[in-house]
Amino acid sequence: MLNATRKKQQTECRVALLLEVHALLEVHALLEVHAIFLDVPPNDSLQSVRWDDQSNRFDDRTIIQALNHRH
Repeated sequence: MLNATRKKQQTECRVALLLEVHALLEVHALLEVHAIFLDVPPNDSLQSVRWDDQSNRFDDRTIIQALNHRH
């Protein structure tokens, strides 16, 4: 029983991590499109996206800041 619960928790963690990676890839793609259409030179905005330990996900504020960031 304990082993089944542990496997379920591991699976849930993996799914959550995959969703966050997917979201980060979407942010990266949006940053690239943003740069292309606004003729903004590439920058390291993606590095400013931070993980929020409390909510256990990427911090939306830093994603928005990265999308709005222009060099």
